[in-house]
Amino acid sequence: MVSHGLFLILVMIAIVGSTNIVNARCKGTCDRLTLPYPFGFSDGCPIRLNCSMSGLPMIGDFSVKNLTVDSIFVALTHNCNRTIEDMKPLFGELYAPSLENAFLMENCTRRPTDGCSIKPTFLESQLQMKSCETKGNIRCFSLDKNTTKFFTMEDLRQSSCRLLFSSLTFESVALNAGVAVEFERVRLGWWLKGDCREENCSEKNAVCSQVVTPDGSSGHRCSCPESYEGDGFISSCRKGQCGLTSNRSCSDVEDEDTGLDMVGFYWSLTMTYVIVCTGFLVLLCFESPPRQAWFSLVDNFIHLVKRTLRYA
Repeated sequence: MVSHGLFLILVMIAIVGSTNIVNARCKGTCDRLTLPYPFGFSDGCPIRLNCSMSGLPMIGDFSVKNLTVDSIFVALTHNCNRTIEDMKPLFGELYAPSLENAFLMENCTRRPTDGCSIKPTFLESQLQMKSCETKGNIRCFSLDKNTTKFFTMEDLRQSSCRLLFSSLTFESVALNAGVAVEFERVRLGWWLKGDCREENCSEKNAVCSQVVTPDGSSGHRCSCPESYEGDGFISSCRKGQCGLTSNRSCSDVEDEDTGLDMVGFYWSLTMTYVIVCTGFLVLLCFESPPRQAWFSLVDNFIHLVKRTLRYA
């Protein structure tokens, strides 16, 4: 009975230790796609995404199309039955739609903004987007950039519109080169908790950007300098042309060996040490041949030291 009890105790210790090691790691792989930290598909990832059956990153039912040093680009295909509440998954704890978006609304009781008004015929003829058989124009809903940096769910609820048809997002192409407009896309700004003064970027060459989150708390983003690759958090910044800093889609980046994960290594080493020491102490609590052999070895060592000191 003693041996069975000892075995169960050691097994439980090993399970708890291995669970802590797994939780400390961030799984960034979905099928053949690998995302840079802090994005991933496990509980150890600060910004956790879902991995679809087809191997694509998802936020709720929305497909993630691109990741950059400050944004998550999500597909928002036109849908005549999408309500405002269907947008909740895009308002997470560490991300939210930024002001570089304009939402296309229908079924509005009043004009939501003076931003723009799009005729259904334009959507059908130029953008190949079938409208929802509305008699009026589709309205654009946007916010003043001088007041905030992000949308909130309450902003959408106060738009006086019931349906959210689609969206368009704006992105600067290059210096003095104008602005590119993407239809059926939502741009989410992302951040991690804490500000840059807390030295949250572990990589010494990383650039830390301060973020004021929608609730007014402090946030930050880490990135590598121009022409470097790496995430600026746990992966060192190295010379290269791809990675999170390149603004290229993650699907365009080939998988490569990023080197030893030192955080995971130290966690594994520490937990292994704790498990071995705990198991050894538990072993000494029971009458067993290994316990007798250990104490006999200790007694012999003590007698040897005493004899050595006596004749020294």
